[in-house]
Amino acid sequence: MIRLNPRSLILLGCALLLSCVAAAHASGEDLSQEPVRLTVDDAIERALRANRELEINRLQLESERRIAESAWNRFLPSLSASSSLSRQLPDRDSDPYSVSLGTQTSLSLSLAKIREGRNAMLEYERGQISYQQAEGLLRRDVRRAYYALLVQQEKLRIKRDAVETAEMRYRRSEAEYEDGLVSRYTVLSDRVSRQRLLPELGALRDDLRSAEAEFALLLGYPRETRIELQDELEVEIIELDRERMIAIYRDTRPAVRSEELRLEEDELAERLARERNVPSLSLSYSFSRTHATPFSDSWVDRDSWSSSGQAQVSLSLSLDRLFPGSEARVAAENRERRMAERELRLIDLREEAAEEIERLVRRVERAEEALEVRRLTKETAELAYELAEQEYEDGFLDALELRNAALELEETRLSVLEEQLRVLNAYAELEYLLGDHGRGL
Repeated sequence: MIRLNPRSLILLGCALLLSCVAAAHASGEDLSQEPVRLTVDDAIERALRANRELEINRLQLESERRIAESAWNRFLPSLSASSSLSRQLPDRDSDPYSVSLGTQTSLSLSLAKIREGRNAMLEYERGQISYQQAEGLLRRDVRRAYYALLVQQEKLRIKRDAVETAEMRYRRSEAEYEDGLVSRYTVLSDRVSRQRLLPELGALRDDLRSAEAEFALLLGYPRETRIELQDELEVEIIELDRERMIAIYRDTRPAVRSEELRLEEDELAERLARERNVPSLSLSYSFSRTHATPFSDSWVDRDSWSSSGQAQVSLSLSLDRLFPGSEARVAAENRERRMAERELRLIDLREEAAEEIERLVRRVERAEEALEVRRLTKETAELAYELAEQEYEDGFLDALELRNAALELEETRLSVLEEQLRVLNAYAELEYLLGDHGRGL
């Protein structure tokens, strides 16, 4: 029996620790880095805060909102001040210079100007649609990536168990071959089975690392950040109200809302064109004071200054639209045809929205049915494993056969997880399509 003194034990422990650190470094893991622990909701909120493209859209939307809110300022009168210094040429007296100071204000009023403020609001509403669509897409992608990572991690764990089982089977067949219990073919067959699993295990490990790096980047972390997923892949079957979802999506589909805004823009442009036929009122007032001899007479002497001013009220009327074939008349006719086209396109877009929801609901229902079948299969596999455990305890099965039964159970559970992922992805797609109306379905 080998006896080790305390110093040798310490040295041995240090060597083991160094070997573990070296192995972790070789595998690309950083033991000094604390993992970031996230639930799926935490991941979504983190992605919404960190996504630079979404932040750019948010800033642009804020600018459009500010423009829309301040559209009333077009009714403020314009105000300007001016000053000038002039010289007579040729000189006719000892002080050929003159100084003039003035101010001017003007205001234009028309029905068209009242309508123009609505254009800014339409731009803001269009920006809202784009931003909400981008935010919903990011929420969907993060949720799907989160649950896909859970499934990939489970696949890797099961594949590792399969490799260990294949290794045990190969070692046992070697021992039985040495004892003359099996043929050489059995040993070679078990070796091939083990070797065939090793590349698959390596590929799964590489795929998982790539997916984890992409998920970290999606959340705004460095690609080497370790993320620990806190939620489990659980599905609660939801009773879907197909008619309610169709009614919502027919009106809230981004393509429908965008087309409605374009139609409203055309209608607004048509009203603006008609209202330009109504006279517009312009008010202006100007006032100026001039000092004819600024370098020879006092500036504070009122008699040295002369004053002048002007108030003006004018009405203007555009007559272009009254003439057949004029540019304004042709533009108006084209707008009318374009509005008719948009009305027809809106009908098609709403019908497409209904069909899209129908198709997705059918996909959800098929996935739910498949999930129920997988769950029943898992229950059967669990029962089979319990029987295998009992036979192992009674001595009718060896440890390797029990491990095979456990591996079959794990693979069945993995198939349930994969089917759950399909259901969750379909739910996430429905939530994305319905927007705020689809949260929790």
